[in-house]
Amino acid sequence: MAKKTSAASKGYRKNVKKKPFLTKKEIIALIVIVAVIVLAVVLFNVLYNPYISAKDVQSNDIITFASASTKDKYVRLGSVTDLDGYTRESSISTESPVGSNSYTPVDESSPMTYFSVSGAVVSPASMIDYMYSYYNPFADSISDVIETEVDGHTAYICSFTMSDYVEEEAAEDGEASTTDETVETETPAADETAEAEAPATDDAAEEEAEPEPNTFYQNISMYIAADDSHSIGVNAYHKGSDDSYYLSDDEIEAYMLNLAQVIVFPEK
Repeated sequence: MAKKTSAASKGYRKNVKKKPFLTKKEIIALIVIVAVIVLAVVLFNVLYNPYISAKDVQSNDIITFASASTKDKYVRLGSVTDLDGYTRESSISTESPVGSNSYTPVDESSPMTYFSVSGAVVSPASMIDYMYSYYNPFADSISDVIETEVDGHTAYICSFTMSDYVEEEAAEDGEASTTDETVETETPAADETAEAEAPATDDAAEEEAEPEPNTFYQNISMYIAADDSHSIGVNAYHKGSDDSYYLSDDEIEAYMLNLAQVIVFPEK
């Protein structure tokens, strides 16, 4: 009698169908999600372009370079409006996108001669550090840094004062010129020549000492964070014959915050 062979001994195996990692329905859903993300990225880059072309620049824009190493791409950090009591003049144009808007007070008794608003390719903290390094060698005084906010943006303020002696402008040629009659003078006597060549006395040396300053300057700078690598600068400046117009440290913050109201930040 023939030996009965089992199915297992004949090499038959039961094939168990493995379940796929993702079902067909899940794969379709994943494809849809990826497509939506790709479309969102494309639309973001098309509709939101951080760069601005020179031809699109407006005179009231706050414009600066996109980066310190990029001189052909610009970014708009915001815009400016007019301010009561001031006349505004812009140096920004399609030919020169990087410029400033300057404001001159109508009232000549204003403590500041003018102030300007412009953009910078650097953070406000770095810009303040640079200003300190620049003015420190020759400034009469440097204020402490004031940290404040402008419309929710961090801002830093500092003030510098300087003084100098500035010679008055030379008289007109007709007044300053020497006449022929003056030129044709007699030759001085020997005694007069000796006196003229005598060494200067202490009184004369004192007269030749450096004169007292007659021109005084105050510069107040505020730098406001526009983003991680750009800032908006508001710089107020005055030059006068004395220091009576200097704003005190207590007055500076309120004054600069009032000027900063001309800035319109982009909507978030």
